[in-house]
Amino acid sequence: RSKTMPHRRRRLSGTTAPGLALAIHGVCFAMCTTAERLDPVGAIRGAVGNTRTITPNTPVGRGVGPNGTASAPPGSELWHADVWPPLDSRPVVSPDSAFVYLGSEASKLVALNAVTGDEKWTVRFGRCAGSNPALSPDGSAVYHLSCKTDSWGSSTWHQYAFDAATGEKQWEYLLPGSSYVTAAVNPDGRTVYTASTTHVYALDATTGRKTWEFNTNGKPTSPTVSPDGRTVFVGSGDHHVYAIDSTTGTKRWGFRSAGSFASSLCVSPNGEVVYGWSFDKHLYAIDVRTGDKRWSVPIGTETPVPSIRYHGPGISPDGGTVAITGYDRDTPPVVFALHALTGAEMWVFHPAGRLYSVPAFSPDGSTVYFGAYNPEKSLYALETASGAEQWAFATTNNGISASPSVSSNGEAVYVQADDNRFYAVQA
Repeated sequence: RSKTMPHRRRRLSGTTAPGLALAIHGVCFAMCTTAERLDPVGAIRGAVGNTRTITPNTPVGRGVGPNGTASAPPGSELWHADVWPPLDSRPVVSPDSAFVYLGSEASKLVALNAVTGDEKWTVRFGRCAGSNPALSPDGSAVYHLSCKTDSWGSSTWHQYAFDAATGEKQWEYLLPGSSYVTAAVNPDGRTVYTASTTHVYALDATTGRKTWEFNTNGKPTSPTVSPDGRTVFVGSGDHHVYAIDSTTGTKRWGFRSAGSFASSLCVSPNGEVVYGWSFDKHLYAIDVRTGDKRWSVPIGTETPVPSIRYHGPGISPDGGTVAITGYDRDTPPVVFALHALTGAEMWVFHPAGRLYSVPAFSPDGSTVYFGAYNPEKSLYALETASGAEQWAFATTNNGISASPSVSSNGEAVYVQADDNRFYAVQA
């Protein structure tokens, strides 16, 4: 395995490392997709009860061993499912690591067997955009935001809940305006939080009934919930991060920066700090109790980057490391790792390819994964402590512009690539 060390900021051309602007893949695909099974199977019953034929595919040479443990070396392909257009969203893995769910900007929600790649069920929403899926804490329900387009081309946005085992719809909630956020679920499993246009909504997880709404006075980011379930955090186009009481929907505090918050936030595992990147080109650490700034680090150049949306940071399971990835037109792609407590730089790594990916950590926090837009090095695994490259996975074309997810047992990394394949890679 390669042990290439990352470039450090102080060594970049003898100067301080240039700034960073983060990017995610944007527009939707209008066509429906088909995820092909890897094992020869005739037909499956879809989520709406329609039987359809799945084109058989040939499994890759590397498989899984007894009891679902992978037999491949780290960075090797376990299986892939062929999809078109790509499902450019971040997948979510069931708590038992048995199934993986992937949403679609082509308005499709798919459940796959996480060990074999076999398709479990598929829900289609039509020619419209969707978002990343979210799971209930016990893995029994999957939540997905998508829109419907009628014959006249008018679209409406809906928050859905599906049975994770069968794909049967449990409820849907009509949202006003447009939305591409990912829902958040309270740790107690009773409430789902979603957003649209200028509001955050709390929905009963069983019925879909709205319990409260909160005005963000600007375009909201995807909601994030504190580990204790008491507070919902959301960034806004009005330059604020808001902390909202999860039960009543009342504002606890609002933190203002000099720029909009357009990307998702993350919360420390101990629930004491919330992190977010602002268009004022700073990454902020905000005290959850008071709403005061703990620290901020400049990340980003002064040059505006048109038509690029921005990703949020990721935090390690032990709460010690914050990682953030991206690029802008004036600087090479870059990954920053910072000490979560102080904001001090740990390391900087420059991958071979543009970055659109939110980083994902292994369950033990020792490794950080992210995708890159380079076919030869499309999925990276770096050592969290040092930034040393552990391995890089190659795709067949273009690279990866979606964000990866890691199984709860830490054995596999799942990601959609731009070669129209959804991959399971040995972690």
